[in-house]
Parts: sequence; structure tokens; C-alpha cells
Amino acid sequence: MKRLIVVPAIFAVATLGVAVIPSALADTTILSGKYLVAAGDIACAPSNSAPTQIACREGETGALFTGSGLLNTSNMKGLLQLGDEQYSLRSTCGPGATQCGGVLTDFNDSTYACFTQQCGYNTAWGGAGSPLFPTPGEHDWQDSVDNTSCKLNNAGYGGSASTPNGCGLNDYFGNNTAAPGPCPCPTNYTGDGAGDYTFTFDVAAAHPLLLVVLNTGQCFQNGGLCGQTGAVTSWLSSTLSNTTTNPTKDCVVVETAMTRWSYYDHGDLNTAAKWLWKAAFPSSSGQTPDLWLSSHDHVYEDYSSGIDVNGGTPSTGGSPPYIHETVVGTGGHDMAELTSPTGSIVPDFTDNTNVVVVGGMSHYYSNAGLLQLVYDSTAGTLQSEFFEAYPNTSAVDPTGTWSCHT
Repeated sequence: MKRLIVVPAIFAVATLGVAVIPSALADTTILSGKYLVAAGDIACAPSNSAPTQIACREGETGALFTGSGLLNTSNMKGLLQLGDEQYSLRSTCGPGATQCGGVLTDFNDSTYACFTQQCGYNTAWGGAGSPLFPTPGEHDWQDSVDNTSCKLNNAGYGGSASTPNGCGLNDYFGNNTAAPGPCPCPTNYTGDGAGDYTFTFDVAAAHPLLLVVLNTGQCFQNGGLCGQTGAVTSWLSSTLSNTTTNPTKDCVVVETAMTRWSYYDHGDLNTAAKWLWKAAFPSSSGQTPDLWLSSHDHVYEDYSSGIDVNGGTPSTGGSPPYIHETVVGTGGHDMAELTSPTGSIVPDFTDNTNVVVVGGMSHYYSNAGLLQLVYDSTAGTLQSEFFEAYPNTSAVDPTGTWSCHT
């Protein structure tokens, strides 16, 4: 599926969620070439409370790609919001609410300022100058306040419009961004109208980049949608197997809020993500995704050696093709208080465990930050680097360059 060219083994040691950056890694040089910026788990519920060392740092992450931010250049071609864009207080959804998130007034809040207060999504990330490619996470699908007449509700998957739903996120980004419909449409942009969609960068190039965005937010409430024959799973399978949408010359990146493999507490999302992962391996290995980008776990983890359909890695007897998985749940909301993995980590990618201690993880970080994903549509390669946003502004994890399935 891909050939790894360079993978430097670099770790940042974290103590109580705050990484200690070696001076040699205080790097403010971004990777060259066209790129996308990605992260999920972003904005706290707006309030007068001050951010803490490990929580509500959405202002700092947003500052990386707006204004004079390091990543705000003409080479930035898209912002990928990997789910849980806006958290909300339970009280916002009314007395007795057991969950609440993705409320439109919180998205649009302008009362509270970033850096000194907990600010909303629009204040922190609303100044992005490049195209937006959002997907809802489970918390974005906890809106029981806004009007249910939107695409991101149960009706979009053949059910009835009801609460909770994803209408706050839908209304904030609009249908054309959050839930584009099927063709007729531009040749590089199409979807099912329910939050699953694709976009192709550099259509005429030798190796275009196909972005496949999955709406897995509702699957945390309705797991059947991501089940073996679920609507989201079926859409992913048919999209990857379609030689018109996904020719073998493309580089392919899957964007979703749902993490399949992780060292952190969500671990192996066996009931929610198992079938999606299996659907990502079509019969033609030349159509297997080159990168699976997700959030949900509030850490940065990179599995540069790749993971196969059953969770195997090259070092544990896995069988190709492999998918390079990267977890980027570092958009600012709150960070996992974990120490860096040690040599005692052993491979345990299986379909029968609830929490996985993984092998094959070559990069790990637990501070707020963003992923810079560089794509070369001439050479057919991808390259990524993690940029810390707080407490320092620094590139801390270059993963090297790898070839797509060309």
C-alpha cells in the first residue's frame, strides 16, 4: 500500500499532560509543499473561566493557521476538523439533559475571548482562510436545542428527524460544507447528503489526493450505522471500490471522528469502528487508503508502520496492505494526562479487546496542536508533522515521507 521512506524515532516526554520539548526540537519551520491542517476535539463550552494548562487551548491551535500563524500560508489548501468541533454545557440543552454539544449559539459565541477565557469555535477557528472539511463527532451530535430540519439528523439516514442531532454544526457550516449532496456536482466534490462526502485535490495531476470524509458522529448513538451493513460502512466500501471516484493512481486520506486503534482509553473501538476499518480494505489493494485520520482520543498518536485489516503490523506478523493511522485529538479542548509510551508496550491489536495496548506506534504527543499533512500530487507522496500550539509553538514530530499505493 505504501513504502515508508524516512521515519525518525522522536518522542516528547509528557508529565501530567505537559510535554517537555528538547531544545533541539524547538523548530518553527513548516514543511514545504501544499498541505492540509487537521485536528479534532476543539472548542470548550464558552465561558468566563480561564483555560488551564491542559484544557481549552482552542485559541492557541487556531492561532497557528490564522493571522500571522506559522501555518497560515498560501500552501494551506484545506482545514480538516476531525470531529467534536464544539462542546456545550449540559445546562445549555435544558434541565435534565444528560448530554449536550454542538449547539449553534456556542459555535457563534463572541462574548468570551480566547487565551484568557474559554472561547467558542468561531472565535478560535472561524478565521481560517482555506476551504473547510468538517465532520461531526459524538459531541457535535448531542444538540437538542436547534431546529431539527437539517441534513445532519436521523432523517439523513432514512430515520425521522429528532433530537439529539447534528443541526448546530450543520447550520454553522452550511449544507454545502457539512453535508454536500450527490451529483450533479463538481467532479471533485460529492456526498450522500448525510455528512459523508469526498473531495479530490489536484484532479488533473498524476496522483490526485482523494479525501474521504465519514460522518461517524451519530454512530456513537446509533452503532448500526457503522455496523457491518450500516449506511456509513456501505458508503465507505462503495466509495473506495469505485474506480472513477478512487482510481488506483490517487493518494487516499480518510477523515473521521472515530479512532480504530489507540493507546489511550478509548482503545479498540470494537463495536463502533470495527466494520469501518474492515471496509477500508477493498478487494483491490491499490484502492486502500494511505492514511486514516481521526480524533476522539485527546492525544496525538502516529502509527507510521501501518496497520492491517485485522490489526496486525509489520513487526507482529501482519499482512499487507497496511493503513497508516494518525490520531489527532489535539484541537484544544482538553489533553490526556499521559506519560510517553515506554519499551514495555507490546502488540495487542485484536478484535476482542476493549482497550488496546498497541505496537507499531512510533510517535506520541499529548499537548494541544495540529497536524500538517503535505501532499505531492506529482510524486504521489505524503508527509506529515505535528505542531505544538501550547505551551510552545514548535514542530515536534516529523514522520517522514511515504509513497502512496502507486
